[in-house]
Amino acid sequence: ASAPFLTQWTTHLYGQHADNRQFTAEDRAFSADRTRDNTCTERGIGLSTQGQAVLRGALPQRLSFGLDLAQSNISGERDGTVPPFGETFPAKPFPDTRYRSTGAFLQSEIDTDSVTVIPALRFDRFSLTPTATSGFTGETVDLSDQAVTPRLGAIWRLSNSFAPYAQWALGFRAPQPDQVNNGFSNFASGYKSIGNPNLKAEHARSIELGARGQLAVLRWQLAWFDNRYRDFISQQLVGIDPDDGLMTFQYVNLTDARIRGGELR
Repeated sequence: ASAPFLTQWTTHLYGQHADNRQFTAEDRAFSADRTRDNTCTERGIGLSTQGQAVLRGALPQRLSFGLDLAQSNISGERDGTVPPFGETFPAKPFPDTRYRSTGAFLQSEIDTDSVTVIPALRFDRFSLTPTATSGFTGETVDLSDQAVTPRLGAIWRLSNSFAPYAQWALGFRAPQPDQVNNGFSNFASGYKSIGNPNLKAEHARSIELGARGQLAVLRWQLAWFDNRYRDFISQQLVGIDPDDGLMTFQYVNLTDARIRGGELR
């Protein structure tokens, strides 16, 4: 932090090992007793670094910038006794997967006497790579994508009790590994879930208008938002498989979706 304009710099290295287990035991009166033992394990490492700087001159501004790198190895298994008709235990609902993500951003806060303008730019990239795993019977596919998303916001400080603001932004959300590659069948109940090798990342265009302020000890905020999505990710019933007669569910991309509303706090 020897540079005269650099005011803050923090870096974190981290590791995570998370185990999730769901166990149930059923004492049934007219059928064989059974158990279900479902586990999910995630091992991850990552690096996160962020800094702030102050630029002086003709256009004074405060810069924030950062970089995030992460890799996770995810695995899951379904086990137990007395499996459903047509299934065998143990089984895997999705293949073991390596998931990598990269994110970088740059944001500026340009202050005048009463208005703050906040432009920002972010880069995201992800990749998921399944590994051949015994116990998973579905098809697998590698998937990766990237996007650059800008954002522009402004705050107008008319007074302490009333400050209107506006924000426009583009968004990007990567699909999860179990949305792309998964396989699960329940013949007794007549349905199954399959992966989607053609699943795309979700893109959004968002507008938010609002105002905030403070009256004595009371702080308030009013907001209206309108989010429009392209390739919105949703799990849908896509039909009945003629080969096995099962209702088939799949994560798919909806061409357009819209979420809008208001909030008062």
